[in-house]
Amino acid sequence: MASETTSGRRYLLYGLLIVGLGIGYLFMFSNMGFPSIPFGGDIASESSRAEATRAELVKQQKLYRHRLEELAQVRQLASFVYPADTDANAIVRQIEKLAYDSGMSYSSLRRIGGRSEENSFLRTEEVTINGQVDIKQLAIFLKEIENSRPLLEWSMFSVTPRPNQPSPNLIYISGRIKAYLLTDEAGALLSGEVMQ
Repeated sequence: MASETTSGRRYLLYGLLIVGLGIGYLFMFSNMGFPSIPFGGDIASESSRAEATRAELVKQQKLYRHRLEELAQVRQLASFVYPADTDANAIVRQIEKLAYDSGMSYSSLRRIGGRSEENSFLRTEEVTINGQVDIKQLAIFLKEIENSRPLLEWSMFSVTPRPNQPSPNLIYISGRIKAYLLTDEAGALLSGEVMQ
């Protein structure tokens, strides 16, 4: 009978020890917080919050893909047009150089302004050219404009023969040469500043 009492006390002691350790454990980690048990209302609110987060993620992914497509388009354009930070006078100087290289003289070459194109990544600058020129030199100049990179193109061109001139090769030209430039937005996209 004494062994039954000792054995009962031993189990009671073990039980109290386990309860004491459990209470100590709770006190030790009580400031860490316990996960709450989700109930019906909590599950519904968390589910709707997760759905809103998923919808926002899908929206951001679409926006990111769109920006990547824009970047690819700008990179393709950048190989044919002037950079966004190009000074308009640099375009005039390039056209002057093309005329000089072709041996063509002219009366007037000046910048008349620019505007944005329908494509949000391009803007244009236009330069007028006027003068009496030799037809052979003009042919070389036209080829130079056609082959120029960055791209230059004629937005208007007219030729007027001059029958009373001493040389039959002299004609009068009047035209507008258009240069394409990246917009500031395209330049920022290309440099990686705008990927949001």
